[in-house]
Amino acid sequence: MKLHRISFVICLSFISVDCVGQTWKALLDQADSAYQRWEFDSSISLAQLALDSAASQLGPEDTIVARIWSSLGRCHYFQGNQMAAESCLRKSLEIRQRILGPDDPEVAKSLSGLAAVYASWNKLADAEQLYRRAQTIQETKLGADHPDLITTFNNLAIVYATGRDFVQAEQLFQKALIIKEKHFGLERRELASEQASLASVYAAQGRFPEAEDVYLRHIKNREKVHGANHPWLCNGLRGLANVYFHQGNYVAAESLLQRCLAIDEHTFGSSHRDVAVDLQEISRLCRKQGEFTRALASASRAVTIAHRDLLDNARVLSESDVLRYSRYLRQFTNNYLSCFHDTPDSQRPSPFLVGDIIVATKGQVSEGLFERQKSLVLENDPDIQKLADELNLMRRQAARIYFRGESPNARPLRDTLESLAAVIKEREADLARRSASFRRLQEHKPITVDRILSLLPDTVGLIEYVRYEYTLPDRDSVEPRYLALCLSSSENPQLKDIGPAADIDSLVEDYRNHFKRLSQSGVPSPADETAYRQVARTLSEKVFKPLLPSLSDKQLILIAPDGALNIVSFGSLIDDQNNYLIERHAVHFLTAGRDLIRLQDLSRPGSGLLAFGDPDYEAVIADRSLQLPIPTEHVSMSVNYPSIPTRSGVSGFSLAQATPLPNTRREVQAVAESWAARWQESTRVYLGPDASEEKLKVEASGKRVIHLATHGYFLEPAPHRETVSEKAADDDHLLGQHPLLLSGLLLAGANCHEPGTDSIDSEDGILTAYEVAGMNLYGTEWVVLSACESGLGVITTGEGVYGLRRSFQMAGARTVISSLWPVPDKQTVSFMRHLYSSQEKSLAEMMRTVALKQISDIRRRNLPDHPYTWGAFVATGEWRLQR
Repeated sequence: MKLHRISFVICLSFISVDCVGQTWKALLDQADSAYQRWEFDSSISLAQLALDSAASQLGPEDTIVARIWSSLGRCHYFQGNQMAAESCLRKSLEIRQRILGPDDPEVAKSLSGLAAVYASWNKLADAEQLYRRAQTIQETKLGADHPDLITTFNNLAIVYATGRDFVQAEQLFQKALIIKEKHFGLERRELASEQASLASVYAAQGRFPEAEDVYLRHIKNREKVHGANHPWLCNGLRGLANVYFHQGNYVAAESLLQRCLAIDEHTFGSSHRDVAVDLQEISRLCRKQGEFTRALASASRAVTIAHRDLLDNARVLSESDVLRYSRYLRQFTNNYLSCFHDTPDSQRPSPFLVGDIIVATKGQVSEGLFERQKSLVLENDPDIQKLADELNLMRRQAARIYFRGESPNARPLRDTLESLAAVIKEREADLARRSASFRRLQEHKPITVDRILSLLPDTVGLIEYVRYEYTLPDRDSVEPRYLALCLSSSENPQLKDIGPAADIDSLVEDYRNHFKRLSQSGVPSPADETAYRQVARTLSEKVFKPLLPSLSDKQLILIAPDGALNIVSFGSLIDDQNNYLIERHAVHFLTAGRDLIRLQDLSRPGSGLLAFGDPDYEAVIADRSLQLPIPTEHVSMSVNYPSIPTRSGVSGFSLAQATPLPNTRREVQAVAESWAARWQESTRVYLGPDASEEKLKVEASGKRVIHLATHGYFLEPAPHRETVSEKAADDDHLLGQHPLLLSGLLLAGANCHEPGTDSIDSEDGILTAYEVAGMNLYGTEWVVLSACESGLGVITTGEGVYGLRRSFQMAGARTVISSLWPVPDKQTVSFMRHLYSSQEKSLAEMMRTVALKQISDIRRRNLPDHPYTWGAFVATGEWRLQR
């Protein structure tokens, strides 16, 4: 269903005061006249002058000033600058609430204006809440049929229609039309925007004859009053074009869309989001008729505008709101890739052009959030630093509440988390709005294939996997698919369709389930190896073999996975010669190809190793808060194997008790010795009660390498979906189900629930990914997560895995080494010792050399060389070493 523009009505004609306001009044009248002509730049300039004049004469806290702020917000909204619109409308709301109280009808107008901005960002729940509050005020103060309710009902109906609640939407549209007719007569009813919105509901339900009749009457009346080229015609024109599209009248549909595009470009300029909507509809029409070149050209313009729109608006949104908005705008990328999929090879555009769209749109939310966190580290403003500290404190509080042992669905806990979630979202957005450093960081050059190619050495290739929603032109059918973009400096970009996502996700599910079953025994048998090779070879033939001609000569392959492929250890897949891929290539992971550009910003590396191991999970607060660091030469070498020799995951916390991991003490000792010999930098080791959350948060900043050997956990989000890749982050969840709360590490005291552990001033020994994201790890070259399943998390299409590795990267770490399945304890010690002593010149080669050594050792002993014992660890981020 196509979204209609939310009505945004703020009357200016009622503003009148005595001679004290003549200057600002005259300016405001001129601003209103410019707005009526849809000359937004002029209107904004005049309204800003009026605001300055009114504020100097009346003071900043005045209802007139609030009205002018609303006027500015209205102009920015229609101009497409939602970030500025939100800022202006917030100021208007704050002033009105302070002066008039929370239940004044003027407050309702500000609430509706702000709700319109939220709806444009696809924050439908927030928009609904504000519209409902405005409705309550208007009905209570003005009466149940007051004209002010017309716009409120219309906009609220659009929110419901967007959420496909057509019954409520139609009821509200009809209410608005009844009030309109009662107060203004039948002619104004026929002219109303509510008519076009109601027709869109009919069309979405397949009631095309009814929709066509309403659209035709509405457009005719609009033309009679406003002329043939007024922007208020566009909702009706788009809607009628959609009806004709479904009726097979493509000539009439295109005529209406081209007319709408001309109006929008003339009124708003060529880069407005409404222009992108027009272009997308034109591309859909062209694709339906087999005009693929035109379809791709229109779709390309549309996705470019949408991409820019996300970059502009992401600056003022919380993380969950950015994800929601990006999912809405991703429809433009899906449409472009769908057009590309249908286009015959002979008509396809240059792979550089298609590649530019892929690399520009994949991972852009993640990069923006990484840069936002970096800006807080660079920010010198003490007020902003105070806000950042408060935000981190609230994140810690949220984690504390979540792991108290109560059910997240218990009403008291739900209420607390909902309230805390709202405050955290507001604080995240406030920090983004106020951080000057973040605004400077956003002024990047475009992300293009050429820029990425310039950063790839001759011996390195890149595979950018993309999971997208292939949609038929009539949108009655959607089929998720995967494609891959292969980049290397030796040839042009290669694009390969690798098939329906359902097939690939099913193979990944088999791959994942194989390791789940094996983790119960911990010792691969020859039968396990045979079964694995069949699963891995089938998966490899599907997702890797088609790409091999472009990459066969590369020593290192960088892989930027998407969807379910995020949980595949590619080096452990099987090639045609029945060898592991790691035996032919070094393999390294990126969140997205654009990481190569971000990682060019070489922050000054930290110094030294910080290592944690063998945490005392029973340590009380007093034991873990005052201990001094343990020198490496005094580390005990005693080894006591636990009953289950893996870094076992934790499935829940209400009953879970972490078991000791004494082998991690030996591991940390081996790592410290290898580090000192190879890198000749300082070492700081914490064990037992000292391996605490408190110590980590204090000591982590400024270290080159952080090594954490302990239990890790990943809690599967509920409800379970059919495939791994479909377990996408739902940003409408409670904070208690925030994806970064579902992953973490257990440190000293994790089993201890003594009085005081729920205090905001103490740590509980459960380090969530949510808390890690707020740490300062800029300058950290590696974080090594020697824990089970530390590379897992909630998968979000186009943005990677929301879990520990993402959080450590967000905190500033350049590379995170994590595991994809439960890791055997003994083999982990060997892996880590060899990793830190390796003499290779890049991390990617270090990881490969260690894996090959372990494979060789296993084969020499005539044991199954199953990757369970050597393939779990993957490195994500920078593959080079800073020296």
